[in-house]
Amino acid sequence: MSKLILPKASTTVRGAGTPGAGEILFDSDTKRAFIGDGATQGGLELSIRDASGAFVYGVDRDMTLSSPSCQRVILNADGATYTNVASFTRMPVHNLKRCVMDNLATRHINYYLNSANSALKADGTAAVLDGTDGDVMVEFPVAHYRIDHYTDDNSHAHTVKLISDRPFPGSAPFPAFYVSNGGATLQKQYMGAFKGSVYSNKLRSIVASGVKPTVSKTRAQFRTAAVANGGTGVNFLLKVWLGWLVEIEFASTDTQTSISTGLSYLTSYDPAYLRTCGRTVSMGNGTGEIISDAEGADADLEGHWASGASKVVACSYRGVEDPWGACYEFDDGIQKYQDDVAGDYTKSGYTFTTDTSKYTLLDTDQGYGPANTPFPAAGNTGAATAWVSQAWPKAGGFIKLYDPLTYFPTDVTGSSSTYLCDQIFNNANAGARVVTRCLNAACREYVGAFALGLTENLNSSTSGTAGRLAC
Repeated sequence: MSKLILPKASTTVRGAGTPGAGEILFDSDTKRAFIGDGATQGGLELSIRDASGAFVYGVDRDMTLSSPSCQRVILNADGATYTNVASFTRMPVHNLKRCVMDNLATRHINYYLNSANSALKADGTAAVLDGTDGDVMVEFPVAHYRIDHYTDDNSHAHTVKLISDRPFPGSAPFPAFYVSNGGATLQKQYMGAFKGSVYSNKLRSIVASGVKPTVSKTRAQFRTAAVANGGTGVNFLLKVWLGWLVEIEFASTDTQTSISTGLSYLTSYDPAYLRTCGRTVSMGNGTGEIISDAEGADADLEGHWASGASKVVACSYRGVEDPWGACYEFDDGIQKYQDDVAGDYTKSGYTFTTDTSKYTLLDTDQGYGPANTPFPAAGNTGAATAWVSQAWPKAGGFIKLYDPLTYFPTDVTGSSSTYLCDQIFNNANAGARVVTRCLNAACREYVGAFALGLTENLNSSTSGTAGRLAC
């Protein structure tokens, strides 16, 4: 059980320390209560509604139906049943925000940015986003999750995904928040607000004249450039978490319809078509898209759009610019392995780690190992790597069946408007592969938050793949 600490002689109990997960603190000066998540300094402010579970939101999906839509639900106070709702009054994981970080190694934040316009600091004065003051990052507060399964009266199998920024019955911190040196420290995560650009051998997340995403490097080279800046590459689990937020907020996995197509409907891909970083600065921590101005900065794209395409040149989801579209991104902390012996693919799966110091292990072929279940418990222990077996689809296609935690596909008989709606690119070749995500500007309807590429060799450096900074 959680413990309640009440003040005695001292009037201030909430201090600069970090209370343990579930520990409740009371500040008699302000008559406010705070609950610890194990990572947030001072704890998170708590209300009676929070304690009752009213801010545990989720989606209930009938896994037998092809529709990408899900039923929004709120977890009831009993911690076991749900109430269907048409919309949410607020998102439980609502405090994603852009900031400028001047030291990624120590995770020191120079200042937060205005929630509605990243050209300004939180205090309203002008921000400097060209790298002088630091890198522009998106802060992800520690969040908790639970997956429930049940069968309805029609014998349909359902999956219910629940999330909150506070612990709730049966929940656990989402595995992405254990990514750290050692792989077992629960902490906030930071992802570059913009796709990565390499300057002076450092991977940056900045906005400056002519600065575009860097491509044509290997995952290892992007990681090395990130380390030179005190950071790392983005762990695949944080990309998975972004997918969870999208699915729950919009009650859909069809990101191109519910949010934005992103830069994805060009007739061909060319790195020259990539837009400069920071086109969504004016959106702040919000979600939206930028449409091409044929007379302005995007005139060079005229004549390259697919017929009837919406001319989106950049999109943002909660401050993360272009999480799909434009160009592929490498995922770090993971390696796919596929074995086609006898054509059964039973020795296929992935090796992963939450320990950032072990990323370089995944630059060599880890082969296959024994099934390690349940995913991803072993990765939260700081173990060097863990193996999870999975029967990958033998070819590419739109994703139908998938693991509900990671969205990794097991069947590809969907379409661009059913099931996960996004495409997996895979082939029958045996061996180790890097994992890429979000696809590129010429992939059209295949693009989205759940799209995956599993075909590239470990030393691949295609012109369509970029990196993104994390710490």
